[in-house]
Amino acid sequence: MKLLSKIFLLLVFNLTFIQISYSEEFKFTKNHTIEIFDQNEMVENTYGGDIYGLVNIKVNNFIKKDDKKIHSIISTLRLDVTGELGKVKQFLQSYLFNNNDSVFRENVDNNIYLNNKKTNVLIIKNFKLNKWLTTSDDFPELKSPLKKLFFDNGFDTPENILRSDHLYFKGNGSVYWVSYMYNYEKDLIENSYKSSLSKFHPNNINSEKKYKLYMDEWIKLSLKRHQKFQEDFKIKRNLDLDSLNYNFSDELEVLKNNFYEASLDENKEKERKAKLEAEKKAKAEKERKAKLEAEKKAKAEKERKAKLEAEKNKLEQNQGSSEQVDDLITRIKELNDMYEKGIISEDEFKILKDKLISN
Repeated sequence: MKLLSKIFLLLVFNLTFIQISYSEEFKFTKNHTIEIFDQNEMVENTYGGDIYGLVNIKVNNFIKKDDKKIHSIISTLRLDVTGELGKVKQFLQSYLFNNNDSVFRENVDNNIYLNNKKTNVLIIKNFKLNKWLTTSDDFPELKSPLKKLFFDNGFDTPENILRSDHLYFKGNGSVYWVSYMYNYEKDLIENSYKSSLSKFHPNNINSEKKYKLYMDEWIKLSLKRHQKFQEDFKIKRNLDLDSLNYNFSDELEVLKNNFYEASLDENKEKERKAKLEAEKKAKAEKERKAKLEAEKKAKAEKERKAKLEAEKNKLEQNQGSSEQVDDLITRIKELNDMYEKGIISEDEFKILKDKLISN
């Protein structure tokens, strides 16, 4: 294992950094596509290669800029074992789960921790990014590309971020890892710590209402992302996301907007909620007017059809009366002819004529 660790360390010098360009979607695998950031506000790199016939690795980083500050980060890792499967899997399991500073190790700092047999894992938490990046370990290949992207663009490394990690660790040793990170500190004026712990920490979160609401939005977005993650990878050992009792039934884009429009600044949050309420009322008013207009048109159409039907009936009735009058006149003429020819008397003519008219 020490030899394996040294081989991984050598990768820092043997793999190549490449500046890359994507559309606003990144095809992580054939079935899993990740929405990244607009090209005008993003920097990115990829980093990978083969490690002495043991593993093939590829790391991608995308950073959304907010002036010279970091807004958001998306990092992906894909690793495929090409030799010494047993030893490599042992190393990866130790790195991912068993070390004291392993990202996927369960601890009290995790707001959400779901793990199915160390195959399908989701972690959501406040994360000390700067500490993690500056701590050396046996897998620098994961951190070096991100650190280089910070350095090349003059970014300061955020001390704390909100982070969600999505891991699929297959039986053949393949690793698919996606991390979403958001730098909430760029907009925060107050101290985000309480009693040496983050206000997002599980021990503090319920006593800090605005932090709780903010974290809930991040959790719902993260759950939706993991739902897509495990569906796209067709993972048999699914995580029971519904058991967390969060409503994440909205579309991913809606949940994303809900989070990114939220704010830890109470004044901004009030403005946001007021704006949403105004938009909701405007939408309801628009729908109300549209409904009234539709009802008005439907009523007008109904009246028009009723008028046409009445006119049609009237015409039909008039047509029927006209035919009756013509028939009466014809029959009177016939009686008159019979009288003039002497077939019937004058009294008989009058009686028969009155009878026809009365009928």
